[in-house]
Amino acid sequence: PHSPPSEPPPPGMNINLSASADPFAADAGAGLDGADPAAGPLVAPEAEHFAEALEPFPVAAVASDRWLAQHGWLERLNMQAHVNAAQMRDEFVMEALVLHDKLRVLVHDLVATELWREKVLPRLAKAARRQDSVRLYQCVYHEAVVANLLEVCLFHRQACEAVGDGLVDLCDWVQRRLVWLASEAEPPSHVKARTPEELRAALVAEARGGGGGNSSGGDAAEAEDADPAGRAQAEAIAMGCAMSACSILRFVLDFADALPAGALGRLVDTHDVLMAVCALLERRPWRARRGTDGAEVRFEGGSWAAVADSERHRLPKVEAQLWLCCLTLMTDPAIRRRYQFTDFRKASLVRLRKYLNETVVDQIPPLVGLQRAIDELSLTDTPAVDPKPAYVLEQLPEIRDALARGQDWAAIARDQLGDAFAASEATKRARAAELAELYASKPVEALLAGPGGAGGRGAGAGAAGAEGSGDDAWSQQGEYVLELRFFSPGAESGSGAAPAAVVWAKGRAPSVQTAFEAAGAAAGKPLPP
Repeated sequence: PHSPPSEPPPPGMNINLSASADPFAADAGAGLDGADPAAGPLVAPEAEHFAEALEPFPVAAVASDRWLAQHGWLERLNMQAHVNAAQMRDEFVMEALVLHDKLRVLVHDLVATELWREKVLPRLAKAARRQDSVRLYQCVYHEAVVANLLEVCLFHRQACEAVGDGLVDLCDWVQRRLVWLASEAEPPSHVKARTPEELRAALVAEARGGGGGNSSGGDAAEAEDADPAGRAQAEAIAMGCAMSACSILRFVLDFADALPAGALGRLVDTHDVLMAVCALLERRPWRARRGTDGAEVRFEGGSWAAVADSERHRLPKVEAQLWLCCLTLMTDPAIRRRYQFTDFRKASLVRLRKYLNETVVDQIPPLVGLQRAIDELSLTDTPAVDPKPAYVLEQLPEIRDALARGQDWAAIARDQLGDAFAASEATKRARAAELAELYASKPVEALLAGPGGAGGRGAGAGAAGAEGSGDDAWSQQGEYVLELRFFSPGAESGSGAAPAAVVWAKGRAPSVQTAFEAAGAAAGKPLPP
């Protein structure tokens, strides 16, 4: 039950690592074509170089060339950290981030990107999509990259301790993601569709950049403009961030004895995270029933996929993480001493008891302790709530307040549209070539293809094979459908946004092939054989 995430993150984009932007450009690609492709895209010296060069950026610098260069470094570090964890090798990425005290920088980057998404993105999304949709996608996707990297690093105690006071801001970010997951997250429209006609309409709308999911944390109309692939991608990115937040919460609680007092108080007293976990375990928004046939689908590995009959009783990873969070919150002595049970809290926990059946406990044996704790709670009277002291000393989040203080969000949006999102077509094509070069490299192709993956079709095969499909024809269909998402009818295929179709060419299943054919017919272009 205490194992780090083993699946690689969804593929992203390698940003320009030219000499003007990257102090280590001379050796930036040295590890890409090494002798062992399975070893990942970086070797230890490269990872240490990239970790040492990380720096905090203000919200106004998001989407700038220097910021995008750092995004490229974080993409590589994230991939390599997952390779190290999955293969149980020396975790030199985590060690480099701890050694150079960069984990707090990652938290700063996470909060800055979240602020940009909430305050700046709605003001520039429509214009930025027209001007440079690939850059816009990378800005939206960046939050998931940083969250995924923090998730794999915080499995280790030394990494959790190295974040220091930044844990207060990280705990606040986790709480905001949990609240979104419990209150707003829904399966996309192609999952909820009840008839083949509704399914076709939903997938064609997604392919054209329309609806297809819920918002990524705000108004639905804003979410539709927030991502160049439409609301469906915004939903997938937001769900990925929420899954990472659940894992981060579990790892942080595992080291409750080493947390700063302000972080633990923020989780237990201010946010009452135990009640948020109870709400999630009751609602289970990562599960849904497919409208056409009633089959169970789950959000795992970055996409919604049907569950085989033999796997229906297996707990999803996020659900197991939340049960372990609940176990820690109910049994850890340091937390129990400061947590006061009320009638509402007692009722919420007693309702969870029905879900702790034999199937769940067999998969996570330590939950026997949670069963016992809930049974004891149900048999005791609710204790009287102690009066709060007249003065409360509480540590407040510093990073988000400092980033948001005195900002003119409308002016930031105007400046970014006139500068960062006004790149020339030559610059866009150069960045696209770098993307293709990264995913055509042997180590990254092996990482994205996975066991039995497609591999051998360059960037497209690597991205489409991230789920381990191994079906070359299906990889082509995935690339084609996502190309529809990024281009309106009549758009030029040679524009700078073309490689964005490769970025998201994953997560589809042949079960919706008929609807994809309908999307192809609607665009006047048949699917490849």
